[in-house]
Amino acid sequence: MKSLDDGLKQRVVGALVLLALAVIFLPVLFDRDPIAPVDRTSQIPPSPQVVTIEVGQPTIPREIPTAPEPELMYVPEETAAEEEPRPEPPGLLADGTPKSWVLQVASFRQREHAIALRDKLLAKDYPAYVRDIPQREGSIVRVYVGPKLDKQSLLKVQDAIEREFTLKALVLPFTPE
Repeated sequence: MKSLDDGLKQRVVGALVLLALAVIFLPVLFDRDPIAPVDRTSQIPPSPQVVTIEVGQPTIPREIPTAPEPELMYVPEETAAEEEPRPEPPGLLADGTPKSWVLQVASFRQREHAIALRDKLLAKDYPAYVRDIPQREGSIVRVYVGPKLDKQSLLKVQDAIEREFTLKALVLPFTPE
């Protein structure tokens, strides 16, 4: 029985030795990158040769020549620059009411939608109101902001409302009911 155990021990030790040799030498056999020697020479170029030169003291010239007169290349025309359009002066209409402007924001068939948009505009501090416009097929409810006496200030309000609510608004003359 002893000889059987010794043979088994020898086989296990032999298998371990073969496994260790395989672990060491198989990667060397299957390695495709050749081992290249390391270049030990420096890649830094040699230092340049510096030659020193003596520079004398600066001298101030006695006479400094003036620059020649430049040629005239462009003469601007003496016309008035384009001015921004002036706002229309406030005035009165034929019926005696002040000339003013209003912003038509949207038109709806359903009154509930117009009231909801008006409430949103009022929440943002825009002076909004609705009007019923009679049509053949029924009435249309329009949402307005204004009126304002200054058209330029209403145009600024129009830009703000169009950006904020993604709507296309119209500037119209205000007519009271």
